Amino acid sequence: MLTGVQLIENILKIAGPLPQKKIQKLAYLAEIEYAEKHGARLSDLSFIRYYYGPFSSDIRNIEDEDDNIVTEEVQQETYPAKKSRIVAPEKVDKLEPEIESHLKEVITKYIEKTGKELEIIADNTEPFGETVNFKDPIDLEGYAKYHAIIGSDNFLKEIMEKDEENQRKGLYQQANSR
Repeated sequence: MLTGVQLIENILKIAGPLPQKKIQKLAYLAEIEYAEKHGARLSDLSFIRYYYGPFSSDIRNIEDEDDNIVTEEVQQETYPAKKSRIVAPEKVDKLEPEIESHLKEVITKYIEKTGKELEIIADNTEPFGETVNFKDPIDLEGYAKYHAIIGSDNFLKEIMEKDEENQRKGLYQQANSR
């Protein structure tokens, strides 16, 4: 599992300077897609339900405290925005190839989307949808565990055995004849 610092620094190293909202959503979506594929958490970041979708105060703290990340105000069309960037890419921790590949895939998939579009995508994820109240924690640990179970060979074997048992009992024919 990556630290939040490793995840955010590598997102910025791969993607280049990003607005804070985009960093938030890319980190969240990287977590979701990693959990779905691997049944495990990608990082130790925590997220809550917030005004504009999933939000991690951990990321804000990383941006404020990490000497290798600088946040600058830039003019974006008619309004100012804050963008974060890596100061020294060579100082960013190297990732395992599988994790680096995952991050590159997620960034490539979403980089052209606006912050608002990413917000909508993130808001439509199952873990975000399961939170009800403002500032409720988003259960990424439970989501990863769920995917670890349904993605396991044992789970698939049990489902196939149950399906064969139901076929032998003729349960499917009974349901179709009603």
